Amino acid sequence: MFHKKLSIFLIFLIVVLSSACNSATPPETSLGEQLATEPVTSVAEPTNTSVPVTPTATSEPTDTPASTNTPTPEFEGLSVGKIGFGQDGKDVALAFMVENPNPDYVVQDSEYEVIAYDADDNQLDTQEGFISFILPAQKTAVADTMYLSSNVPVAKLDLHVKKGNFTSFNPLENEPLTIESPTYFTDEFVSTVTGIMKSSFDKDVTDIRVSAVAYNESNEIIGGGFTYVGFVPASGQTGVAINLTTNGKPVHIDIYPILSGLSLFEDEENTYHLNLLEYGYGQDDSQFAYGLTVENPNETISFQSTMYQMTAYDENGIVVGTQQNYISFMFPKEIVYVADISFLPENVTVSTLEVHVKAGEAVEFTDVISNPLFGVEGTLYTTSYFPKTKGIVKNTLDKDITNVRVSAILYDANDVIIGGGFGFVDMVPANGESETEVSITFNGEVTHVEIYPSISVISELGN
Repeated sequence: MFHKKLSIFLIFLIVVLSSACNSATPPETSLGEQLATEPVTSVAEPTNTSVPVTPTATSEPTDTPASTNTPTPEFEGLSVGKIGFGQDGKDVALAFMVENPNPDYVVQDSEYEVIAYDADDNQLDTQEGFISFILPAQKTAVADTMYLSSNVPVAKLDLHVKKGNFTSFNPLENEPLTIESPTYFTDEFVSTVTGIMKSSFDKDVTDIRVSAVAYNESNEIIGGGFTYVGFVPASGQTGVAINLTTNGKPVHIDIYPILSGLSLFEDEENTYHLNLLEYGYGQDDSQFAYGLTVENPNETISFQSTMYQMTAYDENGIVVGTQQNYISFMFPKEIVYVADISFLPENVTVSTLEVHVKAGEAVEFTDVISNPLFGVEGTLYTTSYFPKTKGIVKNTLDKDITNVRVSAILYDANDVIIGGGFGFVDMVPANGESETEVSITFNGEVTHVEIYPSISVISELGN
């Protein structure tokens, strides 16, 4: 990679703290010792009391003369509160509350294990994971999933949490990642919670793990779900949407973002920039299509796997749809046109759109230095089911290109994007052309349709 990516821990300290922090790690102990306490158990009525996972006692210090040696600090293990689950057939969504009781220490890489049992105390499944990063005195939640081998109802969960590693850290006045406007949507197929994630960090943060916890009227956890958000811009925001599995309809849902083991802080001085030129959208009853135009202004650098994130809002500023996807390749000085589609909850209308783009891995191509594909303006027509457009994709390369992604972007008389769609062409022959047909979604009166082919991540060049 051309742009610098540093470890989350070192960058986090540099970005947030004004003074140096010292690292300290408690003595290593066996798994049996670290899990010596009774596990937290979830039954029909999960406990409302936080149950600490007791840290392992260290051996008595030996007598030594007075010296300047710093005493070994004492650490408290993570405190675990409520735990609960929701089940839909073989799918189980579990969630539990967790708190770092240490006011001056970050807890990293705390491992957890959840065991599911049926009514006869037969073990059904085990799920393991890591709580990668919890700030001093932070209260948060972790949601996870289990996939059982049969439809046997889960009766209870046992949770074990290890201590993890401790690092000294100056406390923060406020949570750096927060959620606003959590909103629940449900239909006959899926239940979802959405929200707006805001960041107070002055750098882009990648790969944020976001957990949703659903509660019933008795404030018991009845399920949840989790997802990863590709990135949130520096001092900015992006939408989040999480599919849920619950036992019954939730009365309220809380959303908790935390840094993951994959999270990175992007150094502004060492990050390539792309230009987001325009975007627009169209909508029908349940499908939403949007198009965007992105410019690579760099003279010699190409990019692989450039991420774009879309958030759709209704007139009240509620998140009604999100999507993150990738532009597989961008050549130097190229303007890329991308169309994509997303499905929305029932009875919602998109009012505004928010799009963010982050440059992918910087590379230098030698065999192909510009996009060898181009499209001919599409023709709009309507079938008995969906509107579509037809067009021609041409290949200027002396090699066949397979699995070509084709974006169709629709414009009105003012050259505003009012819809789109995408599809694939199996193969475009060397120095030849192929027809393409793309299903589209749009609003308003379409005056012209542009066809934009691109090399995809699964494309191959012939001999």
